[in-house]
Amino acid sequence: MPADALDRISVDGPVAVLPRESVQLLSLALHELVTNALKHGALNGLDGTIDIRWKLQEEEVNGSKGATLEWIEKATRSENKPDKSRRGFGRVLLEEALPLQLNAKTHYRITGDRAGH
Repeated sequence: MPADALDRISVDGPVAVLPRESVQLLSLALHELVTNALKHGALNGLDGTIDIRWKLQEEEVNGSKGATLEWIEKATRSENKPDKSRRGFGRVLLEEALPLQLNAKTHYRITGDRAGH
């Protein structure tokens, strides 16, 4: 990871206790997002940033409270342009495994301002 990469990542959200069964899959998803940011996204260039935010839901659904997690990458330059049609392991994990295993609702998009996830 580039030395300044951690300076370009902001993280914000309340303390949360995760159900044991969700920790491994969520950790894998976050690892994939960081890896892709380094290879193809905001951390690939010199000026990109990542904002990671989460908030806890007030209402319980099926006996537990959920959370909303946002991962937003922004960059004006990158060595590699993302292939919007490519569905690698990370996309499959985000779009299929998280919804199936954690009852998550995920949205993945790449826009002109290089923001997404």
